[in-house]
Amino acid sequence: MTERVETGEHGQADAPVSSVAASLRHLIATSRDVGADAGALEAFARIVEKAVADGHGAHEISALAP
Repeated sequence: MTERVETGEHGQADAPVSSVAASLRHLIATSRDVGADAGALEAFARIVEKAVADGHGAHEISALAP
């Protein structure tokens, strides 16, 4: 991932943003089910969901790095 961030090339998505969004939804639901704090996951999910809404769902998750 470091190389992708450093070069700014986020092509061939091994971990597309949309897949990460789906995984986060499951992790948040499971966390709630067992009574675990999902605050950090929810914060990250908001960033990821916004990226999907902005049309970045097919991009590699590394594209979200500053």
